[in-house]
Amino acid sequence: MISITWSRITDIEEILSIISNSQKKALKELERFNHELAEETSLDVGEEKEINQSNVHDDSNRYLAEKGVGMNNLKGVANKSVREKLIKLLIEKSNLSLKGIAATLDLNREILKIDNILTLYQ
Repeated sequence: MISITWSRITDIEEILSIISNSQKKALKELERFNHELAEETSLDVGEEKEINQSNVHDDSNRYLAEKGVGMNNLKGVANKSVREKLIKLLIEKSNLSLKGIAATLDLNREILKIDNILTLYQ
């Protein structure tokens, strides 16, 4: 059993406050960060998601076609809103990490992280 002392709780709260002023948002970001780090070493034993590795390209292309945007135009500033919504959709409905989503959408991982963080605060 792990013993948690008041000083340790204070440390945890301090660390979370670095990520966000909202403890809920900080925990969510920490969870995503942890998922991204663990991607390479984890086993696929998580819950089944609506979008998986085998259908992610088809689902992404279908979503973009509905919005009238091609995969090659996703990087443009004019399509930022569509890109952010697609990233959010993939985060919610797939087990893909940010790295996996970036590779699928052929986006720079840093852009994807910025878009992802911005969508959390909207």
